[in-house]
Amino acid sequence: PRYPWNWRNWNGPWHGLSWIFESRPNELAAGDSLFSPFVAAGWDNDPTKNICPAQWLGLLKLLAMSGAEFYYTGFFNEHQPFADPATYIWQAVMPAYAQAVTSRYENIFRHGEIINLPEFVIPSGDNRIIVLAKKIKGKKIYAITGTIQNSSNKKNATPLKAIAEIKLDGVKMKFEVRRQGSTYIFNNEDPLHPVFYQLDGWHEASHPSRWNCDFIFEAELFDNTGNSGSIKTEIPADASANNFTNFTSYVSFAGNGSMPEGLKYFFTPRDSSSSYSLELNARSKGAKTGFRILLDEKELCTIKNISENKWKPYTIQPDNASVSLIHLNNQAHAIIIIPLNADAEIDKFQLKRINIIK
Repeated sequence: PRYPWNWRNWNGPWHGLSWIFESRPNELAAGDSLFSPFVAAGWDNDPTKNICPAQWLGLLKLLAMSGAEFYYTGFFNEHQPFADPATYIWQAVMPAYAQAVTSRYENIFRHGEIINLPEFVIPSGDNRIIVLAKKIKGKKIYAITGTIQNSSNKKNATPLKAIAEIKLDGVKMKFEVRRQGSTYIFNNEDPLHPVFYQLDGWHEASHPSRWNCDFIFEAELFDNTGNSGSIKTEIPADASANNFTNFTSYVSFAGNGSMPEGLKYFFTPRDSSSSYSLELNARSKGAKTGFRILLDEKELCTIKNISENKWKPYTIQPDNASVSLIHLNNQAHAIIIIPLNADAEIDKFQLKRINIIK
């Protein structure tokens, strides 16, 4: 689009989303489910005239839901003096964030079908809010992404987040969308117990160099199969059906909680060496419970004191005599979480960075 104000419509060669939304239905009808767009967030020497990081990330996620398998990212130095690379190098980063989210709904991304063709966009009642969705054919399992867009870089010109109200295959829904995009999985196979969870909650609205450097893991985004965990979603008792403006998705367990692998989460720190404390948000369905925690296949610690039926943080501090401070280098790591019994439930956990060693 080049400029923040032409994100939707186009002006000469500067194509907004409408160009994509008119083109893709014809391509899909011809059997071309995937594409690889050329993208740019603007290349004015004055960076305040270009699209900002959050807005562009939200737009890129819409392209991903449209079938963008990968992106060609361009920046054009048209004349001297050339733009300072420090003002635009972030543009090379954001497509990877959007592309990575699709790996969390790979089956729907590659084999699903776009909802609401040929209109493409799902009406939300607010022209600043764009929502797209795909579904598994023959099932009520959806991937949804939405963003609230701005037409000016002036501070507070548009809210950073808003509530989208849509109708998806006849089902009324409400959920939050952000400037940087919000992507969800919605499983409505059992309408009395729908499952709804977010894939990209850790993406922030600021410049990517200013994002939080802690590791925040939503429990439902585990990286392995073959465990006894199941994803569940709860909303307040007074909320209407499928009102996900305030929800908690979590992992519950069946049987005796015996899992050879447990829930596994892969991650890679970017610092040469840092230290972290560990915090779990968990609860018990009944009896006293807890979790065994492994780091890179080795026992890290065991939390045994979870007994309340409400979400609480359980923190392993650096001065805890039962476990040392967690030291990590910039290599691939894996955390494995194993429940002590079937009463354990986990919402999320976090590795909080204590220090940075250059």
